[in-house]
Amino acid sequence: MTVDATPSAEQVEQITQAVIQKATRILALSHSPLGLWGGDVDFGPVPVRSDYEIAELLYGLRLVNWDIDLTSLVTTEDVIRVGLQAANPATYPVDQLPDVQRAIDAAVAWVAVALLYGFGVA
Repeated sequence: MTVDATPSAEQVEQITQAVIQKATRILALSHSPLGLWGGDVDFGPVPVRSDYEIAELLYGLRLVNWDIDLTSLVTTEDVIRVGLQAANPATYPVDQLPDVQRAIDAAVAWVAVALLYGFGVA
């Protein structure tokens, strides 16, 4: 059973960070399917959070139908600047921007499922 609610600014930030971290994980681990903690991708090393750490960002927010548009929370610049830790998103390879957007779309879907249906965090 889910409840409908409007999130506070802090809750929106938690959800935003979860989307950014999951998109980063998708981008970095696409280069290393067996997984790793700090991915060394084309543009240098990036920290990669595990799924349970990302899920912990959503702790207390699960099983709620939040009145929020997840697709508008995060931009490609957010993922490049925060997640991939690139100092200047303008220098990121333009041909890789669609990959970043696809990672955001996948991350949004993952976070939406986590919020609506939850999953165990041990």
